[in-house]
Amino acid sequence: MSADGSRAIAIWLWSDGGNLKLQSKSATIVNGVATWSTATVIADRLHQYGDDPQIVMSADGTSAAAAWLTSVGGNSVVYSRVATVTSSGVAWGSVAGLSDVTSIARRPRIAQSANGAMLTAVWLQQRDGRSVVQSRSAIVGASNASWGTTSDLSDPGGDVRDLSIVLSAAGTTSVATWMWLEEERYYAYLVQTRPAMIVDNVATWGPTTDLSDGAEGDGNYPQVALSADGARATAVWSGWDGQSSTMTAQSKSATILGNVATWSTATNLSDTAQNAHDTQVALSSDGTKATALWSRFNGSAMVLQSCSATIVGTAATWGAVSDLGETGEPQDAAQKDRPQAAMSADGARVTALWLLVGSEGESLLQTGSATIAGTVAAWTDVSTLSQPDENPGYPQLAMSADGTTATVVWYGSTATRDYAKIRARTGRVVDGVAPSRGGTLTGSGSSNTVWIVLIAVAGGLLLVSGGFAVARRRRSASQAAQ
Repeated sequence: MSADGSRAIAIWLWSDGGNLKLQSKSATIVNGVATWSTATVIADRLHQYGDDPQIVMSADGTSAAAAWLTSVGGNSVVYSRVATVTSSGVAWGSVAGLSDVTSIARRPRIAQSANGAMLTAVWLQQRDGRSVVQSRSAIVGASNASWGTTSDLSDPGGDVRDLSIVLSAAGTTSVATWMWLEEERYYAYLVQTRPAMIVDNVATWGPTTDLSDGAEGDGNYPQVALSADGARATAVWSGWDGQSSTMTAQSKSATILGNVATWSTATNLSDTAQNAHDTQVALSSDGTKATALWSRFNGSAMVLQSCSATIVGTAATWGAVSDLGETGEPQDAAQKDRPQAAMSADGARVTALWLLVGSEGESLLQTGSATIAGTVAAWTDVSTLSQPDENPGYPQLAMSADGTTATVVWYGSTATRDYAKIRARTGRVVDGVAPSRGGTLTGSGSSNTVWIVLIAVAGGLLLVSGGFAVARRRRSASQAAQ
């Protein structure tokens, strides 16, 4: 979504029964009402691991970039494509290959500068049975990108899973984050991060920092948010605190000078009595306000929790923890899954999105919004966005810079669950009121199969990703009959 909330772009995977394709639609938004374009095929012949496409949009809404995996000689290879966006639609440029075609690549991530002129991408590249984080940066002109050379970011002596990339508004500062496993650590992952200075399409990467405590064991669900000027960052993850047997939501904040980040000590955000997971963070444009989300079983119910902070230098002052949504749900009845958060540029508003998943696997898509004063967030009542029978999956959230316009996209099954449709809701967020009910982006019958949907966030300052789990493919009508 553009910073002013007037434009949005979404992508999803679509199968015609024999070929996996990547499709896109753009929207113009007026007073919270979105008008979506016709669908465009961005790429075909996607790899079987192509369940992790990415999309970003410039802050002015005139440029977008996508990244995905395509099958080449049996290997999955990262490809990218940039586009110009106008009120009449999207014009996609030529396709560029980013990764080594002789080995398997996974989990592409891409971030874009506010004016759309610069890009940075990261992915996992297989090497000697392990995965290494690699990166390339680009300058963009006339719907095409000029990509620089590939850099190795992680230590090849270990294995990596999950990664993310954030970019400053000018595109000159980037921070990559991942989970790294040293062979001798027996599945105890370290959360690591590394900043870079970028000039044109050349990135100079600084030293790697361990965010989680290697002496205490595992670190999971890392997320990093970056200020618009690239001078401040805040990270969250789930990890051992060294004092209890549970994994808590933890956070650190940093100041960044050039390609060197100075990180604070870790702060526990959640109660140490039970495990916390699915950590998320959103940051104001100046990096002085943050809101974190996580899921946690509180002893009687699965709850989504949140707290907000004010930040001076590397020192973050976190407020009281709030429960989002209804409480009192028994553990075996429902859980809150895949939380996301988006914050206004001034840090005064935040919107959260999550799935309420029942014991039989059925789900509802829910949202709540808050106004924030200091470290106190006043959350509204929960709104349900999806229909009771559509079983939504892979939801994505984007919000305008002033926090008053939000768009949510997801896929949901039909009443008979023969095939899936990509759905969207866009609306005004006024005093926490959820987006109004929207329409369907894909699916007009037939046996087409769709899953995994993403919506771009302005400038790539917040990178929303939908691929932390294997995609659940909907069966087509013809498959169901077999």
